[in-house]
Order: sequence, then structure tokens, then C-alpha cells
Amino acid sequence: MTPLIGLIRHGETGWNRSRRIQGQLDTLLSTRGMRQARTLASALRHMPVTAIYTSDLARARNSAIPLALQLGLPIRPDSALRERHFGRFQGLTTHEAQTRYPQQWQRHRTRDPEYDLDGGESLNGFMQRIDTTLRALGEQHVAGLLLLVAHAGVIDMAQRLCHGLPLELPRNHPVAHCTPFWLRLDGSGWHEASPPLPGSRKMRPG
Repeated sequence: MTPLIGLIRHGETGWNRSRRIQGQLDTLLSTRGMRQARTLASALRHMPVTAIYTSDLARARNSAIPLALQLGLPIRPDSALRERHFGRFQGLTTHEAQTRYPQQWQRHRTRDPEYDLDGGESLNGFMQRIDTTLRALGEQHVAGLLLLVAHAGVIDMAQRLCHGLPLELPRNHPVAHCTPFWLRLDGSGWHEASPPLPGSRKMRPG
């Protein structure tokens, strides 16, 4: 039996608002992002959660703090849940990246699965990292409900795993801040799952 996993994008940051590429750079939540994290924690406070894992980047860790307080669980940081490394584009706005590196940006926009963004992480590598990480976390818990606070790119990879979407296909599914995407692994692979029913008693940790 495998646990139900709720993948959650961190709350909004100032760089989200300015369309600046964060990747694996550390940024902080905006006031709105902190409010989103508190709203999420309130909405999930009665869920039978087994464990909370989070990317070790500050915007994800800080988004998990209200959840941990509401549920009475520790936060377990894991660097393998980080966003994709965007190489030379990290720290630039999308406009700056297009203007300074037009050829590289075009290759990025065409979603070449092998392109590592000049020192970053390829889509193939990113997908393998997320698949491996989710499977490993699932194996650590025989059953239960895991919450993983991570990033838009991580959730995009999980959605592609669930629906068999190729990496070359542009993202056409929204990834909202502090909104869970539920999934489960079985013998045939990853599947999108229904949200759990609230419960006042936590499941026994696996």
C-alpha cells in the first residue's frame, strides 16, 4: 500500500510577481504568500496527515510552517524537492533572459529535454529526480497521507507522470500557489487522486 501524496506549491514571492526566474535561488514569501500559506494550513487542519516534507528553499519551508503548527508535525526538509535549476537564467526576469540570451532562450522555449540551460538542469534530469524522490518518500511510508511543499516545476513533473504527458509539450495546466495536487503510486504507475476526507485523528506513521 502506498501513501496518498499532496504536492503543494509554495506561497507567492516578490519574484513571482515580477516574473523573475527563481530556480534554486533562495527568495522569501510576499505578504500575500504568507497569507496563502496560513489559509492553506487552516483548510488542511483536520486532514489525517502522516508527515510534512518540504524543499529546503526558504519559500517552501516558510510556506510549510503554518501547516506544521496546525497539524503538530515537524517539517522535514529535502533538497531533492527543489525547483529545477535554471542555469544562466536564474535571477533574471523573463524579458532579461530573452534579451541577453536569445538563442538559449529559444532552445529553452522549445523544451529540448536534453538542454541543461548552460550549467543548470535538463528536463530529463529534472523529471528523473522528481520521480525518484517521490518514489523514495512513498517507500518510507507504508500508508498514510504525505504533504510535500515544493515548487511549480516539481508539480508540473508530477502531473506529467500522472497523465503521461511528454516533456516537449508546453505546460497547459495551471499550478496555483498553496493548492494541493493529489497523487498516488500503484503497480501501473502514478495517478492523480481524489483529495482525502478530513478526519480528526492522524494516521499512524508508516
